[in-house]
Amino acid sequence: MLGCCCFEIFNHNFSKPILEPLPVCREKLLLSREKITELGKRVKSGKGVIHNNRNQNFITHSLGWIMQNVIEQAAEFLQAKVRKPPVSEAVVEALIETEKTAKQTKINYSYSQLLGNWRLGFITGTKKTRKGTGVVLGAGKFLPKLVKIQLSYSQLKDSPEKGNVENSVELGLFKIILTGPVQFWSKKNILAFDFTQMRLCLSGLKLYQGYIRGGKDREKSFDKQTLKQQAFFTYFLVEDSYIAARGRGGGLALWVRC
Repeated sequence: MLGCCCFEIFNHNFSKPILEPLPVCREKLLLSREKITELGKRVKSGKGVIHNNRNQNFITHSLGWIMQNVIEQAAEFLQAKVRKPPVSEAVVEALIETEKTAKQTKINYSYSQLLGNWRLGFITGTKKTRKGTGVVLGAGKFLPKLVKIQLSYSQLKDSPEKGNVENSVELGLFKIILTGPVQFWSKKNILAFDFTQMRLCLSGLKLYQGYIRGGKDREKSFDKQTLKQQAFFTYFLVEDSYIAARGRGGGLALWVRC
């Protein structure tokens, strides 16, 4: 189930204009994936729907609220604020719809909004892995608590749109940390990055630290590279406590603030 909605969307007769939202009742109506799909088809086909701005705005804002609510539920679960997570398919659908809305509204974020520490909590497979394993995009999953994957963004003093990233993966006593430069393209909400150094630790003991895959040279040439040459995330949702993005490979991801 996708969660509750404060509007009785699917009980409304769309052959009549919507004058105002119906009373709030979070427990009265649970919206399923099928119902949202059904409403989407009705809106796109125009069957039984009066084409006026009031109706369209009502539907758009209501669906936007639903999708945001699902993502917030997922974030609250990842932050241990609630015990039960939303269904994975619902989270994937909510992320996809939120991404579409972000593209339509052309919202712009700044790199300063991404600064800090974020823990990866929900992912879908990339296009490559989905093709190889037969897994569809809807098969997203919450990461197990035993695996801790964190992103940390910092900013350069002389450039507000540039900085460094630290990506750490911790499993038991073993920890791997990848670091490198980043650049944020605010017009596209794209954060380009390159992992140029690696640090390996076991029980806090440093086993290795140094450049990887010609990292020293790549660091020097990072600013000269085009976006096509770099790995990147396209952020379509940035809130105080959670962020969401699509990777270059096509996978979706949701992080929560540590």
